[in-house]
Amino acid sequence: MKAAVLCTGMFLAVLTGFVYSSEEGGEWTEVVRFIEWDLEKDPLQVKTDSEAGSEDVISVMFYLAEEMDIYNYESIGYFTITFDDPLPELFVSDCDAEFEEESSAVLSERDKTWTFSKSRTDLTIQCNGEKVANINFGIDKECWAMWSQDVAKIWFWAGGDSDDDTATDGYKKPDDQEWTDVEKFIEWDLEEDSLQVKTDSEAGSAEIMTIMFYTAEHEDRSDFASIGYVSVKFSDVLEYHVHHCTNDDYDYEEFQNAPPHEPNKIWTISKSSTDLSIDCNGVRVLDLNFASAVGSKCSDKWSQDVAKMWFWMEDDSEQDTASDAYRKLQKIEGEGGDEGDDCEKTRTCYSDAKSLVAFLVPVSLLTHLF
Repeated sequence: MKAAVLCTGMFLAVLTGFVYSSEEGGEWTEVVRFIEWDLEKDPLQVKTDSEAGSEDVISVMFYLAEEMDIYNYESIGYFTITFDDPLPELFVSDCDAEFEEESSAVLSERDKTWTFSKSRTDLTIQCNGEKVANINFGIDKECWAMWSQDVAKIWFWAGGDSDDDTATDGYKKPDDQEWTDVEKFIEWDLEEDSLQVKTDSEAGSAEIMTIMFYTAEHEDRSDFASIGYVSVKFSDVLEYHVHHCTNDDYDYEEFQNAPPHEPNKIWTISKSSTDLSIDCNGVRVLDLNFASAVGSKCSDKWSQDVAKMWFWMEDDSEQDTASDAYRKLQKIEGEGGDEGDDCEKTRTCYSDAKSLVAFLVPVSLLTHLF
C-alpha cells in the first residue's frame, strides 16, 4: 500500500508540474532592535575608512538594560564622530568633549580602528591604538547623571537624519577576530523568496508591523521613494496599508479576509511583478493586483524587483514594534512556470490537480487489493 501511494504521489507531481512539500521555511532570524553590550566590561571597537571632508558619521546610542525605546536619547546618551575637513569632530551628548590636539597625526589616517572604553567615571577613545580623547563625567552634573549609568545595549543610529551612522564598516570586542557588519539593509529577493514574519501582538495593542522594500540601487533606507512598504496595524480589528497601493494617503483599511484570532501569527508576504499577497497562519487575507489598485503609483512602484528590505525603525507612527523574527520561504514553481502559479512550501499545491484525485486515489486502492 505504501509503495502504491508513493507511486501515485510521484505520478501526480509529474502530471501537474507541482512539487508537494509540507516543509516549513528556514531558521528564524530575530528582528534586532538593540545590540546587547556591557560597555563597562567590553570596550567597543569600530572600523572605518571614511575620508576627511566626507561628512560621514559614526553615531552610536547607549541604553540602560530596561530601555525598550530605541529612539530615547535620554536613556544614557550617544556620541558622534563626524569626518570633517581636515580632522574628525567629536560630540558626546550632555558632556564637554573634543579630541586632544596632539592626536591630529593619527586622526589624519584614513583606515581607522576606534576603541571606546567606559567606566563609571570616564569615557576613553582610542584611534589605531593611540588615546585621542578622555571625557571625565564628573566635570558636569548633567554629564555625570547620564553617563555614570551602566550601559547594557547599543545601536548604530539610523533615524533618517544628519546623525545617521554612515561611517561604521564593522564592530567587535577587542578580543574577537571577526568584525560584525552594521546591517543597513537586509538583502531579499522577494520575487524569489517569500518573506515570513512572526508576531505575537494582541488585537487592540496598537502595535505595528512595517516592512520597507527597496530596489538594488537604492541606498537610503529612510527614503519611502524606492518601492514602498507593507504595514499591519494591530487595532481592535486588524488593518493593513500597502504604500502607493491601498490609497494615496496613509489610511489603513480592513483585510479582504479577517486574519485568525490567535495572537501567535506567521505572516507570509509574496510578490510577483503584477501582484502582492499576504497570508496569515495559512489564511489568504489579501490579494492585491497592482494594475487595479486604488493608489495611482502602485503599478509603477511595485512592478519593480525587490532586492532588499528593512523593518522600519524611524521614530514615527509607522515604527515597527510588532515583528519578532523573519525567515525565507522559497517558492516552488507550478505548472506552466508562470509567476502566478508559484506555490509555497507551507501551502498545498493542488488546485490544478483536483480533477485527478478522483481517479488516482481509487487506482492506489486497487493496486493495494491486487
